[in-house]
Amino acid sequence: MKSHSPMREGTVAGIIGASSVALWFLMVDSIAGRPFFTPAVLGASLFDLLGGSFGGRGLATNVAAYTVIHFAAFIAVGIIAATGMNLLDRRPSLLVGFAALFFVFELGVLGVVALLSRSPLFGTIAWYQLGAANLLAAYFMGRYLWRAHHPAVEERWVRALESR
Repeated sequence: MKSHSPMREGTVAGIIGASSVALWFLMVDSIAGRPFFTPAVLGASLFDLLGGSFGGRGLATNVAAYTVIHFAAFIAVGIIAATGMNLLDRRPSLLVGFAALFFVFELGVLGVVALLSRSPLFGTIAWYQLGAANLLAAYFMGRYLWRAHHPAVEERWVRALESR
């Protein structure tokens, strides 16, 4: 069995997930005519929760602060997911537990969103936009980890499609 590094795979998966969410909100915010609005609001909310005030910091500070926390959180989640994939490679019977853990994690994300929605700044972001971004991140992270752990399956699909 091929050895996988959960740190490397998790970091890559986390960067993929964080980037997909960031690009999603850049697109949504740009369509609304206010690019970087979401990370600026989330950064301001972060400072607000930590005891800072919204005033006195510029857009770049809020966006940069939130981006660092955003990528760090996604990398941590990616490392946990990659470790779970390694465990599933050895004991596939744990898939039900892994699915339950994913469900609990998603509920935790919704809980954090509910907590942050109490902020007057954060409340301007629609929950369904966060849900769509979360689904995109889960899909792209899961696809990367699946392909990293099951390259033969992917190769069979490609060969089958090319033979047509």
